[in-house]
Order: sequence, then C-alpha cells, then structure tokens
Amino acid sequence: MKKFLFVAILLVAGMSVMSAQVSPGMKYRELKSQYSARQYVKQATDPYSPGWSAFASYVVPGLGQALSRETGRGLRFFLTSTAISAFGYYEADKLMDNIVKDASGNYVKDSDGSYQFTDKDAAKKQIISLCAAGLSELIVCVWSCADAAKVAKVKNLYSRDLNKYSVEPSLYPSVQTIQAGDSYRLAPGMTLALKF
Repeated sequence: MKKFLFVAILLVAGMSVMSAQVSPGMKYRELKSQYSARQYVKQATDPYSPGWSAFASYVVPGLGQALSRETGRGLRFFLTSTAISAFGYYEADKLMDNIVKDASGNYVKDSDGSYQFTDKDAAKKQIISLCAAGLSELIVCVWSCADAAKVAKVKNLYSRDLNKYSVEPSLYPSVQTIQAGDSYRLAPGMTLALKF
C-alpha cells in the first residue's frame, strides 16, 4: 500500500511539473501568449462556441467574452459601447434642439426640404459628432465580435490542455470482505482513485 501511495504521489507531482505553464483559473491575458486562435480546430468537447460568442457580442458588446468567463474583458467592451451610445444620444438631442420650430412645435424646413437650424456651425459639429459616434460604435461592435470568437478559441485550447494534464484524486472509505479461516469478516479501509 505504501509503495502504491508513493507512486501515486510521484505521478501527481510529475503531472504538476508537466503542466506548470497551464494551471486552473488562468485568464485570457495570460493565455494569449501561449495559444494562437489560428491553430484552433473545433472539437465536440469544446466548452465554448466561437460562433455563439461572436453572435452574443453582436447582440450586446462584451456578452461573448462574459460567456467565455472573461467578465472583466466583456465589461470593458460593454461600458465602452454604452459610453459611445450615450454620447451619440446626447449629440442627437442637442441637434434636435438646434432645429427651428414654428409656433405649433413642428420643425421648419427650407424650400429644398432640409431642416433650418438656429446655429448652423453648431449643427455641423453635432452632425460630425453623430457620425463619429456611429462609426465608433460600429468599430467597437465588430471588434467585440472578433475578440469574443478569439477568446472562445483560446479558452478552448486552454481547456484541452488543462484536461490533458489534469489528475483528479479522490479518497473514499471502503469495506471489503476477507476470509479468516472458515468465516468471512468485514475489513474497513480507504480507497484512493486517480482519474486522468
């Protein structure tokens, strides 16, 4: 029994040395230097779906990263997108207030169909700000989708390596029957099981 326990301890220690670069709980910022998303090939046992992560980040920027257990990274994308959207709404509200209204509250248009502004220079700046906000929101959305797919791929590669080198020991009580002369008796003990 002592020899078996010694061999099991050596085996667990050897696996720990082999997986020194891969340990449970590692984050994407640590993993991206060890794994390349370009080398990823889908397997049925992968815990994260790059396609669904990208789609989730399309619906809500940062959600795909959060689904891949990179909550801080996803939160940064979400807050950036929210700040850009808030800025866009603020500029749109200022632009709408800059349009001339008649006595009944309807917007006044020129003969060519364009709106009249109380301050044309401010309206130009507001329109440029709105276009910049829209373009920035599009860039963040596309970046978030691409990043979510990349994070899912890297986390899948990490999960494969983590499972390849993992050892799950379990120790549980056991009872065996042993023959003592003409009779049988119960012998309590402990069983060590190693799952690779």
